[in-house]
Amino acid sequence: MRNKYIIEINTIFDGWVNVWTIDGEPQTFLTFKQAKKEFDLMFKEAGEEYKAGNVEDLLDRSDYRITPIN
Repeated sequence: MRNKYIIEINTIFDGWVNVWTIDGEPQTFLTFKQAKKEFDLMFKEAGEEYKAGNVEDLLDRSDYRITPIN
């Protein structure tokens, strides 16, 4: 069985959780490459929002991780 992948965020109360959803359902990726592409896009877009002055803080990559699931 091939692994799927999820992107998790480290939360104070619940530890690592998958908060990425599509239409309220947890999002999974068929390959690590797909997850990494989405992960990198999120940080690129967040950086652009920061530079434009739309958000006060940059996202911290260490708060996120790509995790294999069965």
